[in-house]
Amino acid sequence: MVDDNATSRTDSALVQFGIFDWIDRNQLQLPDLYEQRLQCLEYADEAGFYCYHLAEHQATPLAMAPSPSVFLAAAIQRTQRIRMGPLVYLLPLYNPLRLVQEICMLDNLSRGRLEVGVGRGVSPFELAFYNVTPRRRVPCFARHWIFSSPA
Repeated sequence: MVDDNATSRTDSALVQFGIFDWIDRNQLQLPDLYEQRLQCLEYADEAGFYCYHLAEHQATPLAMAPSPSVFLAAAIQRTQRIRMGPLVYLLPLYNPLRLVQEICMLDNLSRGRLEVGVGRGVSPFELAFYNVTPRRRVPCFARHWIFSSPA
């Protein structure tokens, strides 16, 4: 006997594809580089990609979008369904209140499509650009971003 209401394993185990990106320096002028990436996101949205995640880099050739929030705001306006977010916001480089406000604004602009990734940063070179030493990043991360419940 066959149960017509049963869902097969293949029906319930759909694979979803996403894009992980960093906007690195190439031969294009910056306005053209940004436009190329935004058009790619429009195509990915139309093709049914699940998500787009943008790496944050600072002061390197990988850092042509040093403000993920600004680029994501533009991408949100040009897409309808694809989820997106930073991977990751480098928390020691941000004022906590300012970043929370930006995240809330992006979430509202995207109508709930924002995914947020956070981290403390691993590149001493990139952190040094903001006068954050690897030794200082952990206390800074904990002081500003780790909240504990009252005992």
